[in-house]
Amino acid sequence: MPLDRACVFVFDGINPGAAIHRTGTAPDQTFTTPEEPPMTTPDFVTWDTNMSVGVDVLDDDHRRLIDMFNGLLRTNVATRGKDDLKALLTGLRDYTDVHFSREEGMMREHGYPDLDSHLAAHRYFIDEIAKLHDEFESGHAMMLRIDLILLLKEWLIEHIQTTDVRYRPYMADAPAH
Repeated sequence: MPLDRACVFVFDGINPGAAIHRTGTAPDQTFTTPEEPPMTTPDFVTWDTNMSVGVDVLDDDHRRLIDMFNGLLRTNVATRGKDDLKALLTGLRDYTDVHFSREEGMMREHGYPDLDSHLAAHRYFIDEIAKLHDEFESGHAMMLRIDLILLLKEWLIEHIQTTDVRYRPYMADAPAH
């Protein structure tokens, strides 16, 4: 069969796992994908007991921060409205402030000796979230997902598992605040 017509495929929001089906038999046939339920994306990180700092309220904070990151990472940055993404980023920033304030207060209350370096680590994270927010506001939304993955995996999880666990012995008697 001679090829005398060009065929154009337009992939607009297609589920990457969907099969392409041909409809019609005329030379101007079209190709469609079947309607499928939306794909569910697994969490990028799941909190487990290895991340426990031994203080229920702080473990709950860490779970919530991880859930917020996972929620941001599951969003489709290309199709999500700017206002939605801004609200998610703002929520992450605001809850980070709440958590850090609680955690730092408890470290002070229990006489944690490495408080100054821990505060510096928190400031770094707050600065990184602010940079993400600024980059997003200046139109770099497509890099947001990559930057969030790096921040989640390379900072938050590492921070919880290596830095936060150091205060565990000092807060063994900490009540749930």
